[in-house]
Amino acid sequence: MKYLFPKELPGTGRYLLNGHNVIATTEVVMGEGIFDVAATKQALHEDAGLRHIVPVGSFGKHLSYGSPTGEDQLGAFIKLKARGLKTVTIMWDGGSKELVAALNAAKLITGLGLTARIALLPYGKDPNEVLPEVVRQAYYKAQVWSPTLDVKLRLRNPYAAAEAAAAKAK
Repeated sequence: MKYLFPKELPGTGRYLLNGHNVIATTEVVMGEGIFDVAATKQALHEDAGLRHIVPVGSFGKHLSYGSPTGEDQLGAFIKLKARGLKTVTIMWDGGSKELVAALNAAKLITGLGLTARIALLPYGKDPNEVLPEVVRQAYYKAQVWSPTLDVKLRLRNPYAAAEAAAAKAK
């Protein structure tokens, strides 16, 4: 298992990594794991205009949802919205599967009344594998999710050519 939790605690699908630090802000950037959260924090901190944004992690490229008690990641976003959260920028790893998962998550997040944005990293990279300025550039270029953007990115996935080339090289 990639993330091990003590037996006394529920699994990763119940939490947003670093979600407890989302205080007095309207915006988060969501990566996948702890190293993505740390790298995103560093990148945002280097730009004074971005220091209000809190990085959170989803423990992978999916959001948990459907708990009857709301004790899942989508439920965590509902609680954060009640505390003032308005925008979630999804910055998952650069790849086709990750992009499709981000689009699915953005649709769920938008359904809560939050604005969801999709940030694209270079192919095969995550926030902790690129320079901080690449993370900031991905943040600044992020696009607001809409059904139109969803279809556009699914039909013209920007990672498809790089993945085809990588498969051919093998």
